[in-house]
Amino acid sequence: MKNNKYVAGDLKFKGHTLKFFYFPRKKQNLTNFERLPRYSTCFVNGKLKIDESFSDQPTAILKNINLSTCKADKSKNISQIIATHKQYSLKRLQQSSSHWQNTFALVTGDVSYIDGETLDIEKELGIYHLLAVSSSHVAVIAGIFYFTLNRFNVPKAATQCLIIIALFLFAYYTNFAPSALRAILCLSFVMILPKKFYSSLLDILSLVFLMLCTFSPDIIFDIGFQFSFLITLFILLSAPLIKTLNKIQSAIAITFIAQISSFIISAYYFNQIQWIGFFSNFLFIPYYSFILFPLAIFTYIYIQFFNSSIYLNNLIKFFYTLHDQYFIKIFSHFNQYRWFIGEFNQYHVVLVVAWMIATVTILTKGRFKSSLIVFIIGSLFFTSITTKPHTRFTALNVGQGDSFLFETNYGHRVLIDTGGKADQEGRLFKFGQKKLDNSNSISKYHIMPTLKKRGISKLDYIIITHPHADHIGELEYLLQHIKVKGLIINFASYPQDTLNSIKTNCNIHHIKLLNALAINQVAIDESKVQFLDAFHNENNDLNEHSIMAIIKTSRYNILTTGDATINNEAKLLKNYSLPKIDILKVGHHGSKTSSSKSFIEKVHPDYSVISSGKNNVYKLPNKEVIERLRSINSKTYNTQVNGEITFDLEKDIKVITEH
Repeated sequence: MKNNKYVAGDLKFKGHTLKFFYFPRKKQNLTNFERLPRYSTCFVNGKLKIDESFSDQPTAILKNINLSTCKADKSKNISQIIATHKQYSLKRLQQSSSHWQNTFALVTGDVSYIDGETLDIEKELGIYHLLAVSSSHVAVIAGIFYFTLNRFNVPKAATQCLIIIALFLFAYYTNFAPSALRAILCLSFVMILPKKFYSSLLDILSLVFLMLCTFSPDIIFDIGFQFSFLITLFILLSAPLIKTLNKIQSAIAITFIAQISSFIISAYYFNQIQWIGFFSNFLFIPYYSFILFPLAIFTYIYIQFFNSSIYLNNLIKFFYTLHDQYFIKIFSHFNQYRWFIGEFNQYHVVLVVAWMIATVTILTKGRFKSSLIVFIIGSLFFTSITTKPHTRFTALNVGQGDSFLFETNYGHRVLIDTGGKADQEGRLFKFGQKKLDNSNSISKYHIMPTLKKRGISKLDYIIITHPHADHIGELEYLLQHIKVKGLIINFASYPQDTLNSIKTNCNIHHIKLLNALAINQVAIDESKVQFLDAFHNENNDLNEHSIMAIIKTSRYNILTTGDATINNEAKLLKNYSLPKIDILKVGHHGSKTSSSKSFIEKVHPDYSVISSGKNNVYKLPNKEVIERLRSINSKTYNTQVNGEITFDLEKDIKVITEH
């Protein structure tokens, strides 16, 4: 049982082993799982859902485990022995050690006990590789063994043998993390093979690469494997230069080379250039290598034999306070200034590889400034060609909620609503609630990826139509992770305490807070967003407080409605002579409380778009609403069917869907 919330283990499926996660129903007694023998084999009932959003690797989210079929596995092997020892050590750490999650992660590579917010911060700062098992861990372990055994005058052959044994036990202990395995094999071959069998370390790296790909072909698709080998390859190619530099210069050069070599991986998989990591690693690599990781190893060994130590805990608290409250905070100030890059096609990949080789070649000739200039120019060039702005309107696939993105061909953007999870209809959002829920999966996996792929690192405005959780729920997360110029809301919709929280957050992030009741429109390049006075703020139904607006481009008009009701629609038609509406954001996810017959016939949109979740409990969109749209021949799109929906508005409207 993990964190008293879910069960984790290994699943055998069609000849493959997947990590599985199972969330028992609330009515089911969680202690039933704790009573099972530590190694049990059970049959799974129901369907499998492969969910890559739960971890960096494909995982299975199980729907049911038949406990009556569970049997104890009496066979013992080294994997089970190690797993048993991990569980024992974990309990000892939890009982006696401060920051036990970090200690356990540093030694075993298991970061599942560290909260997601902390992991996200470390990923954004480019230091996540230090927390997960990496080659730096291998170097520290080998160094500890070498200097300790050398101190006691242990023969060189025996020292090398003991180091190799220790490292392979560590590999077993960390489930053979690819980056650590690469370092362990390379180091082992260097110690075992006579130098006459290889001319350079590149030969060793090539041998290890071929071995791993031969015995485990799928490993080549592992991102950690790709990072590890690519960075090591480029560092070895630059070795002749690095040998001529002093310690400070070589540290700068290695960090720069790592930045160059990891560019294609970061850009291709994560649509991001980790410029912050270039600076943060100068501080964090030595801090982890010489303080936190050795301290974690010592703590891990200490708790095997002794109970809690006040002095040891105070030492751990001191170094992690320094880490969390000072070092992390310093670099977190730059978190909003992130560098996103668009999607690469096959031609971009070829160009990037050629550019990377050219940059490193220039560097190896000792021309550091020239290589830096080439790297910066190349980064700007590839960002430019992959993130060319378009005038477009996108319905983001946020499930049972609303989030729409408007972009201009001059690179300005407006986000209308953020989506969010509502456990009940009409649930209000409160700032800080997400920290309790520990969930921002909509932002992480449905909003931010689209922003990254389009190179959007800042928004001109976020408009929140009304304060229901499925429209504002991701706001707090987005304000922390992307630069926002202005936030527009209907002040009358919010309780005073919520409004005060919004104002506080806007002040923290230097965001201009605007009241939709006090402004008529905002200009976005040649386009404008016109706010329509169709509010019924005197009513208790917050849907009737929704901000309704027309986005006017040079060629097209888009009407956005939030969850506005039939009453709002009637007031809108009474107060305004609307222009031709090309695209209608259908109100309230296609509910029959919106989209009256008279409104649909009057607006008569060429295209209609509905944001709703698959198999939602409200059974939206309503069939009557769909029929009304069909009756006027409006081309209707629905996110639960079509996924993310983009209306390209550069020339004739072009609709692009993406699941």
